[in-house]
This record gives sequence, C-alpha cells and structure tokens, in this order.
Amino acid sequence: MAVISVVIPISNQSMRLKKSLQHLLAQQDANFEIILIDDASTDDSLQLARSILDGRPGTQILSHKKSLGLWHTRREGISLARGSMLLFLDPREWLEPGTLKRLSDTMLSFNVDMVQMKRQRYVHNVPLKINDHPEAQYWQVYSDDEYRRLTRFVGVGSCITPFCGDKLYRTDLLREAADIDFNGRWGEAQVLNINYLRLARSLILTDFAGINADWVHNYFTFQFSRLDDYKRLHTLKSCLCADRESVDRELLDCLHHHIHELLGELAWTPEAVSYFMGRELENPLWRQAGLTENIDELIAGAHTSLRRRRLKAILKRLVR
Repeated sequence: MAVISVVIPISNQSMRLKKSLQHLLAQQDANFEIILIDDASTDDSLQLARSILDGRPGTQILSHKKSLGLWHTRREGISLARGSMLLFLDPREWLEPGTLKRLSDTMLSFNVDMVQMKRQRYVHNVPLKINDHPEAQYWQVYSDDEYRRLTRFVGVGSCITPFCGDKLYRTDLLREAADIDFNGRWGEAQVLNINYLRLARSLILTDFAGINADWVHNYFTFQFSRLDDYKRLHTLKSCLCADRESVDRELLDCLHHHIHELLGELAWTPEAVSYFMGRELENPLWRQAGLTENIDELIAGAHTSLRRRRLKAILKRLVR
C-alpha cells in the first residue's frame, strides 16, 4: 500500500500541468500513489497527464464528462485514496526535491494529524514573500481557544493558511472532514481545513518551503461572489464553535479585508466600492455580527490606511 496519496484535481490547466507532474515524479525517495482527476477539461490537460503518467505503477487517472467543481473532485480523490497520508497538488504548484519524504517523516515521527509547510509564491516568475511562521511550531491536543485561533478563515491573524496544497493530512480524518455539503464558488479549502482541525488534535508547522505556486489568477472572476462565501464559512463555523462572538469578529475582519482588497489590489475608487457594498450591508447578518460603522466610514478608514501605507513605501524607497 502506498504511504502517501497525492490527489491532483485538474481542469483546463495544460499550460502548468507538465511542470507540476515532472516535479512530483522526481520525488524518488518517497512511496506515493497518484490520483489525478480531470474535471471535464476542454483543452488537452487529460491527454498530457496520460502521456506523462501512463504506465507508472500506483497511478489512477479519471475524468468527468460533466464538471463537478473542485470540492466534489477533491472528495472523489479522497474516497479513492489508499495511502494513510494525503497531499493535494494543484497544477499551478510544484514540489521541492524531498518534500514528500520530509512531510511523511515529520508526521510519523511526531505522530501528528497535520503537517503544514511554507509556500513560495511566484508572480510571472518573480518570488513573493514566503508566508510567515518562521519557526517550527507544534500543537498537541489543542484547546477550543487555540482551535479558534488556528482556523481564522481568511488567513488574517492565523498561522494556518487557507490552502490545501501546503499540508499533509491523515486520510482517515480527511474522509470524515470532507463528508459535508459545500456549494460555494470560493473557499472550499478553508471549509475543509476548518472541519479537519475540528477533528484533528495535533499539528506541526514546519520551517521549510517545500512547495511553490504560480500566483497569477483573476480576482474579478470571484470578487463579486466572495462575500457570499465568507458568509457560508461563517455559518459553518458558527455551528462548530461555541464562541459565537469570536466567529462574528472574524466575519467583520473578512469584510474589512475585502474592502482593502477592492481599494488596494484592484484599485477601485471609493465611490465604486461604496456602490458595490451599499446593498450588501443591508443584509441583517452584518448587524447581527456587530457591525456598527456605516459603509462610508468603513471605506474612508480603509482608504486612509492604504494611502498611509503607500506613502511609507515611497519614503522608504527615497531613503534608500
């Protein structure tokens, strides 16, 4: 039986797939199986995968005639896994040499339920800052308070990232964690991690960057639906956590984070953000969560904060 199951959901990603698979096959020092599931690609992703993986022992290649989405494709991969440990790999991600062995050795040596590594992101081949948790950290049988801290669901103030590919899971726990319905257009990895950490009792954050990722994606494709998915995550976590006040604060953090993204990364004008957010904040959920500011106050505060940050960056460059 394979020790690690590597589940790779693909959908119209042939441009990135070859590099990801080549780096995976270079993991010669680890015992692993590959489960690749094509979610109704219309490009040559499936043909490319078969040309690279056909004939490799311990490989399953499946395809959907109709797209089921990432959540259901991942669940299918979990159900087919024969290894005791599982790693998800996206076609835009590639592993460093020795990563699978290092992850599995860490999980087995410390007998933990999750191992998270650092993730190096690239935009047009330019490396970005590696996500922070500079020293290896270890939790054993974490408390309810620690659970809430670990699962803050936008990566704001949490050491657990909102991704799947930078984590090694225990397959048996993952099957249980994935046994829920989720129909969101964004945030399926966060839902899975939130539920997994509810079942798990120990984890390690490692100090090595074992995975790389191309970080070129179109924010506009999901920006208008993201708040809906934040609210779905809020509903899920409200059912899992006794401390409703803490979960409500996280939802408000999501709102502030979202407004900063619109003004900053997407360079929307305050007027455009006000128009977009005006009707959204009519939803009584935001008042129930404790929102007291009006939309103009929120946007003005975020806009001032971003202007100060940009001014500091300019001054730093001038000083140099």
